[in-house]
Amino acid sequence: MSTLLSDLRHAVRSLLKSAGLTFAAILSLALGIGANTTIFTWVQAVLFRPIPVAAEPNRILIPAMSNREGQNRSWSYPNYTDFRDRATLVDIVAQDDQTFSIAIDGAADRAWGGLVSGNYFAFMGLTPAAGRLFTPGDDKTPGGHPVVVLSHAYWQRRFAGDPGVVGKQVAINNAPMTIIGVAPEGFIGSFLGLASSAWVPMAMQKDMMGSDRLNARGSGWMQALVRLRPGVSRQQAQAEASSIMSQLESEYRDINDGRRLQLVQTWEAPFGAPTVLAPILAVMSVLVALVLVIACANVANLLLSKAVARRREIAVRLSLGASRARLVRQLLTESMLLAAVAGTLGVVMAYWGMGLLMAFVPPVDMPIDLGLRMDQTTLLFALGISAATGVVFGLAPALQASSPSTINALKEEGNRGSGGRTGQRLRSGLVIAQVAVCLVLLVGAALFLRSFIEAQALSPGFDPNRMVMASMDLFPNGYVGERNREFQRRAIESVEALPGVRAAAFATRVPLGFGGNSNTTVAVDGYVPRENEEIVIYYTIVGARYFEAMGIPMRQGREYGRNDTADSPRVIVINESMAKRYWPNGNALGGRVRVGQNWAEVVGIAADAKYNSISERPTPQIYLSLPRNEISTLRLVVRTAGDPGPVVADVRNAIRAIDSNLPLYDARTVTEHMQTAVFAQRMAPTCSARWARWHCCSPRLAFTV
Repeated sequence: MSTLLSDLRHAVRSLLKSAGLTFAAILSLALGIGANTTIFTWVQAVLFRPIPVAAEPNRILIPAMSNREGQNRSWSYPNYTDFRDRATLVDIVAQDDQTFSIAIDGAADRAWGGLVSGNYFAFMGLTPAAGRLFTPGDDKTPGGHPVVVLSHAYWQRRFAGDPGVVGKQVAINNAPMTIIGVAPEGFIGSFLGLASSAWVPMAMQKDMMGSDRLNARGSGWMQALVRLRPGVSRQQAQAEASSIMSQLESEYRDINDGRRLQLVQTWEAPFGAPTVLAPILAVMSVLVALVLVIACANVANLLLSKAVARRREIAVRLSLGASRARLVRQLLTESMLLAAVAGTLGVVMAYWGMGLLMAFVPPVDMPIDLGLRMDQTTLLFALGISAATGVVFGLAPALQASSPSTINALKEEGNRGSGGRTGQRLRSGLVIAQVAVCLVLLVGAALFLRSFIEAQALSPGFDPNRMVMASMDLFPNGYVGERNREFQRRAIESVEALPGVRAAAFATRVPLGFGGNSNTTVAVDGYVPRENEEIVIYYTIVGARYFEAMGIPMRQGREYGRNDTADSPRVIVINESMAKRYWPNGNALGGRVRVGQNWAEVVGIAADAKYNSISERPTPQIYLSLPRNEISTLRLVVRTAGDPGPVVADVRNAIRAIDSNLPLYDARTVTEHMQTAVFAQRMAPTCSARWARWHCCSPRLAFTV
């Protein structure tokens, strides 16, 4: 220990003698360690720890359901209960994300929450911050337990952390509810990237959503999570899950035919933040590793330059009998001290830059929360890469400087003043390595930038210019039945009467957002499916003049009009891809499609549009008529004649004039909304370009210091 302390004191003195070189080395290395620690924090939060605070998150898996074609399918509640009752190796919970209108003393607040099964909080291994959490008894009788659990953050924000909130009455989506507890601090839910403010038992589904889905086996609308029981492997659980799914398929052939169940890790989930961010985080992990390689090469070059000035000192030590191992340890102590200081600074940089990920996420109407935070694992990672880099960049200079051929090297230096042929070759090799890796990083940044530019140039299939969008929730504000239809009529008339508005329409979603998509099984009259083929088609529910408002061209036929009501003959609009796929040798107009138990005539064929990703391939799509479907959450799309910016406020005022208590959210231009479609493509070139700029100039330090 005394020798180590002596080496540390000597290392401090040596580093302070070359303050400029030490500062350059620490800064270069800190940037590399900081970048890697930042990305590690993102990867850990998004992929490895997407459910903060949950006990043993590594044992939680996603039961991803799909059909024979590999398309993701949602769970129905009857399928969930059957699986729950038959499973012996895993525990399973049901969940569905919802928007809630939480009214307290007449003041309503829009919040994001979830419908969850009664065993949800026990599944997560949580204890309440106040009151109690759900039990299976709270989820037995449909509509029988109107209770709610609040998140800790919402409790603090809305109730200032008042413990007396337990037992208080609130109204959620116009249904009286009793607050029974508060979730522990830090728990944001299990929707993988979204922060929930409240949870309601799954038995209250009809009260929250307006229609009963608990008894509809053919209605897939929710997701599930499973936890491996102690001593159970993933392979054993997968075998049981497949067996249960096969049983359900044979028992309910008309509904579950072709269904498959795969237990996957949370980063492989078919929903949530991992599906969007996993590919880009994988690429960025490689980029920051290259950044660290550049930093290590640069610091090694700096230390080699410093070693030249110390060759005479080292030669004297060797002449006095010091062993090479002793000198290497002394020099490695200096490099490890340098790495420790750089690592500490890198952790500080990572803490400051940790929230940079959220800066890339465009404004959306969802409470995005990735659970970014530093913990013990992050600090251990930073310590590990600091120690590793200390050895990597310090070992070569230490071995080269302590070579027994030091006397010959000193003679060469005396004759040439060059530091020796060996030192020259090593420094030249490091510079070449730096330049090569920098070239890779710069080329990667250029390719990412090119992808971003091309993504922006891709046509989404609709015209986003001169468009305004806004969203609203109708059920929580009492708009059900005829009131719902009357509000839609008045809202469209008021908005279309605004100056500069050409068309307005309602729909269930706006393309290229973060929201999920919906699909359904259909039958096409005259089309004979292949063996075991299930026709699953994505759908959007739209109102009259939707295609005009969105700027989606009609290739054939017509779009929905004001005369397409709930009482008129059933008609349907499809896109080009569906027409080509299921009517390859004829005209789809006049054809028939069965959705559910009802047949509808095809009256229009719209151009293909992109709904989930700007780079997606055209896929079959159907558009269902809004008057035949009572929907709570609606998106209003407005086509303007000129600048859409001022129209946003006009649309707000028009809706407020109809109902001043109806919250209007996510009101903005569609051009702003389109940033959501390319945020991942923008994220990669921005980060890689910054890291390239910081480090690809670093080889100069080896010559300027």
